[in-house]
Amino acid sequence: MLVTIVVPLFDGLYWGSGLMLLLLLVCAYPQSYETASDGLRIRAGLIRKLIPYAAITAVCPGSGRPSGLAWSLALSLDRVSIQYGTGKEIVIAPADQNAFMADVAMRTPQLVKRGFDLVLSI
Repeated sequence: MLVTIVVPLFDGLYWGSGLMLLLLLVCAYPQSYETASDGLRIRAGLIRKLIPYAAITAVCPGSGRPSGLAWSLALSLDRVSIQYGTGKEIVIAPADQNAFMADVAMRTPQLVKRGFDLVLSI
């Protein structure tokens, strides 16, 4: 994303950088996360996502996978990685990470606490 904003500046295409920055702001802000009765609701700009609790396979504080392949809405360093479905992952930044982890733990009986992480019980 940074490249698509900075490179047009070097070519004198200021409108291109402005357009990409505007697109980034519309898609990423404002962000909110809610642990609702039917699942985890994530809102970020124009994006709305519902992840049913039954589909969640792991919740880990931090960036999640070391490869960094997760789709991240979080621009904070205090992030939570949520793995769900078949190999899907999203990274968010709840305001109170500990309260968020405790709330999700209560709503996901298929997960067990292992250290700071919540993982599938086998």
